[in-house]
Amino acid sequence: MAHRIPAPLRAVAALLRALLGLALLVALVGGVPYLLLRVGHQPNELSGGLDLLTQQDDGSLFLVVLTCIGWVAWAAFAFSVLVELVAVLRRRSAPASGAWAGCSRSRAS
Repeated sequence: MAHRIPAPLRAVAALLRALLGLALLVALVGGVPYLLLRVGHQPNELSGGLDLLTQQDDGSLFLVVLTCIGWVAWAAFAFSVLVELVAVLRRRSAPASGAWAGCSRSRAS
């Protein structure tokens, strides 16, 4: 016979999972920009304009491009969190349209 977990204990476990998820979400939405600012290489560190593409790179151009990709990825994630938050507050499901609708349609076919 399988053990059944009492209802109050299940409620506590669900609450702990929800709080852990909230903490992780806050850490991602707030922590990623902090890390990108502290560790990432910002575009203002580069000087030289188009000469950067004709001269030998010391790796700084790659790190700046990687940091910019990180900012774009974070912005897309933060936007999706915002859309989901608005949907939850309105007690509706999040819309399927948007920036990622094309990606999901192409995967479905």
